[in-house]
Amino acid sequence: MVSSKEIVSALPDLCGVYLIKDSTGNIIYIGKSNSIKKRISTHFRTKLADKIASVDYILTESELSALILEASLIKKYKPKYNVSMRDDKQYPFVMLTMSEDFPMLTISRKVDDEKSVYFGPYKSLTARMLIKVVSKIFGLRSCANFKKRAQPCLNYYIKRCSAPCIDNISKKEYWINVKKAIDFLSHGPEQLLKELKSEMDKASRNMDFERAAKLRDNIHSIEKMISRFENRYTKQKRKDLESLNELQKIFSLKKTPKRIEAIDISNIGKDNTVGSLVVFLDGAPYKNNYRRFKIRTAKLPNDVAAIYEVVTRRYSGSLKDKFPFPDILLIDGGTAQLNSAMQA
Repeated sequence: MVSSKEIVSALPDLCGVYLIKDSTGNIIYIGKSNSIKKRISTHFRTKLADKIASVDYILTESELSALILEASLIKKYKPKYNVSMRDDKQYPFVMLTMSEDFPMLTISRKVDDEKSVYFGPYKSLTARMLIKVVSKIFGLRSCANFKKRAQPCLNYYIKRCSAPCIDNISKKEYWINVKKAIDFLSHGPEQLLKELKSEMDKASRNMDFERAAKLRDNIHSIEKMISRFENRYTKQKRKDLESLNELQKIFSLKKTPKRIEAIDISNIGKDNTVGSLVVFLDGAPYKNNYRRFKIRTAKLPNDVAAIYEVVTRRYSGSLKDKFPFPDILLIDGGTAQLNSAMQA
């Protein structure tokens, strides 16, 4: 059997997507990183370590391409340990409504229209940023109720729509952009930029300098938007990581916390008390694991007894085996509530 050191040493210190396989050759986890080598090295310090038999990878030229490819592969293979993005309504899809004359680009939390094309799932912020970038590049509409207008909406003036509503673009031209957008969302920006640069070189050789200049400006604009997207995406990831690292120091943890749970009690009237469990995964709300507990054993209202019941039901009841144990558990309240949770 190949050792962890041998696996890591064979991997590149480059941006891309990696596919972790078990001893039977099944893909059990798919991820992305600016450094595949460093990320896999980190995985060997987690609970996934003893399940890693081999690692395949696909290099990409940008983090945006890695992001798009990762979502596509997770959707295709449905790896066992990609629990945070599998069958979870928290993570939306980018959707193109292909049944319309001028397809709409929007966010959807359900895959329920056979005539539409879906990309993802992504985290909400990522999905919104992708739609902004794709709308800017290809001019696809995002309005829910398409109809002919005398004047275009704001999106046209801020260059996020080509305004088919005022016949500013033909159906044929619009569908050319739709197909390019599908390719962009399926494979990333590299192929699009390659084609545009090839067209620019061809126009220059044919001495069509006006077209070459226009293509050059388009290329620069796309590269600028992609850079802006990646900077914002990286900034958000860095902010989340810094917060988690700070929590690691505060609680003197051996590793950066991945799963955080918090429990709170709400009293509605004298006889109606509810306990709430909220969960954060990698710094982001993980609503699929949120739970509500109707307090039934305590003499109400009694927050201390209610905390004891919720903690017991979460960590000793049916949820014990269903959910992993958190790295950090937060109890809302004072010393009495904390002591009650520790006794449960």
